[in-house]
Amino acid sequence: MTSSLYLNVGCGKVKIPGFVNIDREPGGDIQCDVTQGLPYSDNSVDGIYSGNFIERLKQSEIISFFRECRRVLKPGGRVRIATQDLDTIISQYMENKWRQPWLKKYGYDWIQNRAEYINISLREWGHSWVVNEEELTRLANWAGLENPCRTNINESIDSRLSNLETRTESTLIMEYSKSVPSSIDEPLVSIVIPAYRADFLAPCLASAISQTYKKIEILVLDDSKSDEVRRITQDFILRDSRVTYIKNQEPLGEAANLTKGIQLANGELIKPLYDDDFILPDTVKRLLVAFRSTPDARLAVVRRKPIDENGELLHGVQMPQITSESSRLRGTDIINHLLTTGVNFLGEPTCMLFNRRDALAINEQNVMSLFGYLCEGAGDVCLAIHLLSRGDLAYVDGYLARFRIHSNQTTQQKNLYTIGMNTWKYLREQGVRLGLVRP
Repeated sequence: MTSSLYLNVGCGKVKIPGFVNIDREPGGDIQCDVTQGLPYSDNSVDGIYSGNFIERLKQSEIISFFRECRRVLKPGGRVRIATQDLDTIISQYMENKWRQPWLKKYGYDWIQNRAEYINISLREWGHSWVVNEEELTRLANWAGLENPCRTNINESIDSRLSNLETRTESTLIMEYSKSVPSSIDEPLVSIVIPAYRADFLAPCLASAISQTYKKIEILVLDDSKSDEVRRITQDFILRDSRVTYIKNQEPLGEAANLTKGIQLANGELIKPLYDDDFILPDTVKRLLVAFRSTPDARLAVVRRKPIDENGELLHGVQMPQITSESSRLRGTDIINHLLTTGVNFLGEPTCMLFNRRDALAINEQNVMSLFGYLCEGAGDVCLAIHLLSRGDLAYVDGYLARFRIHSNQTTQQKNLYTIGMNTWKYLREQGVRLGLVRP
């Protein structure tokens, strides 16, 4: 029987029997700076406990730490965090109930007023980023941890994570888990087409229904003002019952229309397909195989070739790429490369496949926004950042998508270049702030 592996991170002087006790200072079983990573391989750890440690990290370091927890945890493994609760601190300050037992316990009975109390609570002991439940869960979500659960002190559904707290002032105790891969052999894949132009919709739809992977649904979300999208889609509905037509009452725009399609989809996996592009017959199958065979993948992409208005290959146009072979690539490395170079080598949404659950976990008004900022001109990059912050990339070396370049597409609008450059600048700034762009 294989023994289980549990970590006690930031143990200080409190070592937990049966755990590997880790701290930056001497005294634990392992001495290391966990902000630089955990010394364990992927999917090797059963559970992680960290008490009175997370508040000493910067915001970006908390995300990085959570990302490392997600990496080393086995599917279904849990991480338990015990820390001070910012909401409790503020409440005690506002209600003038700051005279807490721990003040005398730790030698702070000299404090005379609530201003001293709140400053000590937020700044002493090397505190850097004190959190509440909302903030801690948001940071865990960014790192790809799921199923937030607030627990009582010393209680856990994992018996190994019970009865570990030693400080009653750690009133915020949260647990998160690593997702368990789907066991469905042939999951439903939703091909989402956010349509606003009918010019090339017929070959787009024809490529969707011609996929060799048959367990698909095709959602056409009509964002146009004319009747052409509906008419063309209805012709395909008569040929294939997997096609569904949805008319938006008011135009939503690219980002909101794609998001609506993801929300309405029934599939476990989402395959975006834009109305002026098309995909080759094996595209969904190849993406699905790569996605499911890549541990911790949150995004799979294929390579694309540019075509003109007549569907002819544009041999003189080079589409950037990151590698020439199918690979598993670390998500944070890809984000760093994207934002450092300012080049979208992953491709447009037509190149992508991802888990619907991950897209729904993006806590924004749409999947192409970052902290409330609509990333016009680089919405596909924004979507990729959300997904790759939560996991890795499955890269498929195959020119399976066709990206149409024509005079009427949105990317050819003159003012979009300036908008796009501003978006890239914003994305880089946020990447630096979150520690996703290395100096």
